[in-house]
Amino acid sequence: MYVNSKTATAALLLATSTAFAKDGAVHPHRISYEALSADPLHTENRSILIESLSKEGIVSVTGIPGFGKTKRDLMTHLHACMMDQGDDVPQQIFQDGTVRRTLATVTLPGAGAQPVASVSEYAAESESCQSFNKHLDSFRASVDKATVAFADRLSFEMGSSLPTPLMSTKDGSQDFHDIKEVVASGEHLEHFHSYQKLDGSETQKETIELHADQGFFISFSPGLLVSHKVNQTPDLSQPLVVSEGFYVENSDGHRSLLQFDAEDDLVFMMGDGVNQ
Repeated sequence: MYVNSKTATAALLLATSTAFAKDGAVHPHRISYEALSADPLHTENRSILIESLSKEGIVSVTGIPGFGKTKRDLMTHLHACMMDQGDDVPQQIFQDGTVRRTLATVTLPGAGAQPVASVSEYAAESESCQSFNKHLDSFRASVDKATVAFADRLSFEMGSSLPTPLMSTKDGSQDFHDIKEVVASGEHLEHFHSYQKLDGSETQKETIELHADQGFFISFSPGLLVSHKVNQTPDLSQPLVVSEGFYVENSDGHRSLLQFDAEDDLVFMMGDGVNQ
C-alpha cells in the first residue's frame, strides 16, 4: 500500500464511460465508504466495484469518516517535517529536476502498524514533525479501514470467478482462499512522498514515466500543494490546492489527466499483479 503526499503517473486502461471534467480531464469512478462497507447481501447493487475496475482499473473511495480533515492536517506538515530531518530522509532527483523525499514504514500482519522511526526521533525538536506525528495514527487507521473494506467487497464480487485457493505459500503450509485473506496476511508497505520543484527544473519534461505498479493494487491519497515560508515551515495562511499531473493512458495510447477531489479521495488502482 502506497500512501503518497502527491501522486505519480501510472499507465492503466480507461473506459469511455469515465466522466469528463473541465479541459478534457476525467474524474475516476467514485464510491462512498458507506456503500463499500455495507453488507452486499442486503443492498440492491451488489457489484459496485467490478465494472469500474475491469474497465478502468481505478476507483476512488469517498466519505471515509474523519479522513478528509486528518489528511489535510497530516499533509500540511509532511514536507516541513522532512526538511527538518535533513539528510536522514532519502531523496531522489528525477529527470526534470523534481526532488522526491520519502518516509517509509509498514503494517505487518499480527504486529500492526509499525512506527515511522525518524518522525518520532525528530518530534522533540521539530514542531512540524510533532504536528505530522499527531495525525499519523489516525490517517493510517483510516486508510487501513478502507483497504479492508475494499478487499472484502472485491472478494465478494469476484465470488466463484477466482480459483480456490487463490494463493498458497511456496512450501504449501498455508492457503489463502480469497482476496481478503491475501490482503489480511500480507505486508502493507506505506510510503509518504513529498515532491518539490526546485529553481531550474524543466517544466516541459515528465517527472516520472508512465508505468504500472507491480503489486496487486495500491491505495493512495491524491497530493496537495502546500506553500512554505522561507524557513521551510508551512504557510498556514495559504490554502491547500489539489496537485495536478496524474495521467493515465488507454489501450489506444491516448493520455488523459485525472482530476481528483480536494476533500477526501482515497484512490484504489489495480497493479500488474492482476495480470499475474
